[in-house]
Amino acid sequence: DLGLNTVIIGTPPSTRGSARKSLDMELQCVQNGLDLLVEKPLSNDDTSDFIRYAIEVNEAQCTTQSVRHASRNPLISVGYMSRYHAAISKLREFIAGRDILHVNLRYQCAYPFIAK
Repeated sequence: DLGLNTVIIGTPPSTRGSARKSLDMELQCVQNGLDLLVEKPLSNDDTSDFIRYAIEVNEAQCTTQSVRHASRNPLISVGYMSRYHAAISKLREFIAGRDILHVNLRYQCAYPFIAK
């Protein structure tokens, strides 16, 4: 036990995102109740292999208690680079010169048929 509660995985996709042992970092983290931020792309595996792995990770997430918050399952999020997005530029302008400790940002999917 390293005392962790959240992990950011930013290694190259060829080193993760697979059910093959030693490439299953996401699964290991979720099975240990850790919240997880994974840089995209999630995997270099072919579609059918990745879908099987994603189902395995999802099942682990649904049956594991979060280390950070015992009342919920571990969170999994995919990191998208938004630093050049107009909304982020406006947020930077708004924050500039203010003493702000926390910003909570929610992403709205631009493709409604994917979000369903």
